[in-house]
Amino acid sequence: MGNKRGQTTQDYLVGVSLLLLTVLFVFGYVPSVFGSTGADLGGVERSQADRAATYLVETYSVDGREQTLRYDEPDGIHEKLSTENGFERFRNRSGLNTQTKTLAPPNVNVMLINSSELNATGTPTPIVDGGERHSYGSEPNLGQAVVQETRVVRLSGSGSNHCNPTCWLLVRIW
Repeated sequence: MGNKRGQTTQDYLVGVSLLLLTVLFVFGYVPSVFGSTGADLGGVERSQADRAATYLVETYSVDGREQTLRYDEPDGIHEKLSTENGFERFRNRSGLNTQTKTLAPPNVNVMLINSSELNATGTPTPIVDGGERHSYGSEPNLGQAVVQETRVVRLSGSGSNHCNPTCWLLVRIW
């Protein structure tokens, strides 16, 4: 004779438990696979980026010419940010090197971008002058969560050739 055993209570509980575990796994794990690889950035990083962009515009502006930055002068933005000491001084004076026991200072990148060369993909491409990219600091990893602040500026001296009609000063923090 064949086995005429029906579904028992134990069979039912095992089946329902496996179904619930599968559903919880799908809702708990799968979204994180497709989500951002970086931490969620918010108010602190946004205020740091704003403070850094404001500091750069106020510090390197040409007297009497609003939103025009000193570019290739001895105390210009390119001269100062292109050296490790100058970039570190910028981080200190704009208040970006603050840290606590649990938080390291943020990563920072500053770029000068010709506004007429902004590409449709949204990937910022810095000005290149004499083979030198005007991107200062480290670059974020692809797909990393980044907060950015932008200021529309002009450059004095030979830098005005790169900004037709204007440049963007882009500060990114992650």
